[in-house]
Amino acid sequence: MGEPLPSSTMSPPFPRALSRKAAAAQVFALAAIIFGYDGLALWLGGSASVLPERLLLSTFLTGALMLLFVTLFSLRDAGWRDSLGLGRFSPWATLGWAALGVVTIYAANVAVGVFYLFVRGDVQAELASRAGWMQKLTALPWSAILPLVVFVGFWEETVFRGFLLGRVRAALPTMGGKATSWQRDAAAVVLTALLFGMGHGYQGVLGIVQTSMIGLVLGALTLWRKSVWPAVVVHLTIDGVGLVAIKLIAPFLHELTRSQIAP
Repeated sequence: MGEPLPSSTMSPPFPRALSRKAAAAQVFALAAIIFGYDGLALWLGGSASVLPERLLLSTFLTGALMLLFVTLFSLRDAGWRDSLGLGRFSPWATLGWAALGVVTIYAANVAVGVFYLFVRGDVQAELASRAGWMQKLTALPWSAILPLVVFVGFWEETVFRGFLLGRVRAALPTMGGKATSWQRDAAAVVLTALLFGMGHGYQGVLGIVQTSMIGLVLGALTLWRKSVWPAVVVHLTIDGVGLVAIKLIAPFLHELTRSQIAP
């Protein structure tokens, strides 16, 4: 259990020469930080009420903390760029695969959203449950959107699809004695996606499901292309489009929120 996995055939992201025991310890440590710092407060406190007023500061501090954790451990790896999936990748290939990822994610999440709202049967209630935290995002200045989405896209993908996905792959046992077992890789993508989704608990049930779906697509894309860079571009694109859309519908969100608190 403590022996490192054979690494000669393992593609990025994967920490070479890291034992399963050490990889598992790092996975649990990072999960504890994620949910201890942010996720636990969101689960216990509700959605909109616990989002910090100083959203930009909180976001950059959270990202800096996560990147510091990843740096402290990944710099010990043999070939740390490959261990995080941050090796060189063609810019045009990155944009091409990112475009495919964006289309896939939007199609999947629209399908999931329509199915969820059909089963629940209350679109107004779902909109109201999201209006609180979405309205806080409308306070972001336009000038902050680009640096924010670039930073968040980079740190979340480096942490989740680079460090965490690679460590989960290393921590899981090989199946059938094959170091390149697709079953193990699929399990790593699913587990990482679930952690990613649960870390967005403030978005409600539908938000968790949709974010987990995003994690599945980005994890599969990362393993398929052996690089985190396409996932980074997908992430910042989705966040950027989302923030712009939220800014544009700010008056509607304000009215919806006010109607919820009106006596």
